Amino acid sequence: MRARPHADPGGARAGRGRANAGARASTHGPLDSEPADASQAAASDTLDSTMTCPSLRTSRSPSGTRHVSACAVLALVCLGAALAVNARPPPLRLAAASSSSSDETEQLPCNKVYLQLAQEALRRARVDFTCEALPWRRAQMMVRLGEQDAMVTLATPERAEYSVAIEDTLYYLPLHAFTSATHPQREALARLRRVSELKSWQVLSYLGDGWTQSHLEPAGVSVAWSRDLATVLNQLAVQRGDLTIAAEVEAMPVINALGLADQLVLLPNVFDTLEFKFLMSRQSRHLDKLPAIAAAIRSMREDGTIERLSRQADTKAQAPQPAVE
Repeated sequence: MRARPHADPGGARAGRGRANAGARASTHGPLDSEPADASQAAASDTLDSTMTCPSLRTSRSPSGTRHVSACAVLALVCLGAALAVNARPPPLRLAAASSSSSDETEQLPCNKVYLQLAQEALRRARVDFTCEALPWRRAQMMVRLGEQDAMVTLATPERAEYSVAIEDTLYYLPLHAFTSATHPQREALARLRRVSELKSWQVLSYLGDGWTQSHLEPAGVSVAWSRDLATVLNQLAVQRGDLTIAAEVEAMPVINALGLADQLVLLPNVFDTLEFKFLMSRQSRHLDKLPAIAAAIRSMREDGTIERLSRQADTKAQAPQPAVE
């Protein structure tokens, strides 16, 4: 028997257009509004021609097996080609270090100033992206495996084994000491300047903190590890350790969110200044976009965007905020 005529090809094209528009709207980065290119048009025309193929029919063999004509097979092949042409690549997955698993801090990680700068660079480079907060050790492992595409952090020899760093520094991160406001030796802690001077003190840190792992432990400093920064700060407030080394723009928002602004203090000593860079996994599908992202970061430095956002973040970090109820 002859197969039933297919629906109006124009209607099919309209349905596909609406479906593709919905998929684009679900991403977090810029939306691609350019018209379809020549390859898309060609695939669509080929598909339309097969949809009206007059010889599309099935037949039954003497054994009862139903066979599909070559024209039907060609239609399916062309449909797959059209869908492949129209499919958008997945968004770039930007990994952030979670501050904790609590509701008070769950919105903080992707709002860190260096991640805001990275997201602005991705928008300028017209790269769709998502940002996900993960335990920092897990985030780094996922970038290593290609399950996350990028992160913003210190470029180290170990990370160079599995990621490519953009040369331009995205953000400079001074590392300060934090301690309890009622620590009996607070003044002595404020006078510390060198890593070697920390050997007499108990330092608190969180899993995945690369600077502490590479600078303090090899120097013989005693480090007590916790799962995340929020846990470290809560322990420091009750003096389960003497101090922690962290960046002001990272620690202060968490301190404010946890309601610890009156219990913890930032000391004037600076132990190091980190150069945070944009790192992309060597297994990422977006490696070809690195030049465009690098150009966007350069333009942000030249037009003052990096300096402006950094200054705003410093001001916000210093201002006390009400605790989240």
